[in-house]
Amino acid sequence: MAKYPKFNFEKRFRLNIFNEPTGELISFEKFVGFDFQNQPVNIKDYRGCILAYALLEPPYGIRVEIDAKYGTSEYHTIKTKKFTSLYKMFLNNFIMLSEYSKEDLIIYSWSDDWSNYFDAGKEWWGTFYWTVFNKKNNTIMVLGASETD
Repeated sequence: MAKYPKFNFEKRFRLNIFNEPTGELISFEKFVGFDFQNQPVNIKDYRGCILAYALLEPPYGIRVEIDAKYGTSEYHTIKTKKFTSLYKMFLNNFIMLSEYSKEDLIIYSWSDDWSNYFDAGKEWWGTFYWTVFNKKNNTIMVLGASETD
């Protein structure tokens, strides 16, 4: 810390909790946004796909290697396939949909006004905070995101 005597690390990197978050029970369909088993991710429009947006459109993008000219229909087709594969991989491996059904899950969307962690994201990209409880294996996953430029 002596190297940066005027930089206040305590102030800059301290998380504050102001109050209790409020949560809303949401359906699996609202969380995932579409029938991911039978439809590809719509990489041109994530409206209604809050999880897909958070995972596949982070602030500085996801780079995938595509052997096609940018802007062509072939490029779009390959990118759609790769992003759909990535999304399904996340759902199967982290939400564990390959082992459990959506009926096993209790999903909450939480407010973002309870901690300064979310302040930066309110300026630009957005904020997300969910919990996914699996009744069958008694586990909970917490997904939180907040980012700005």
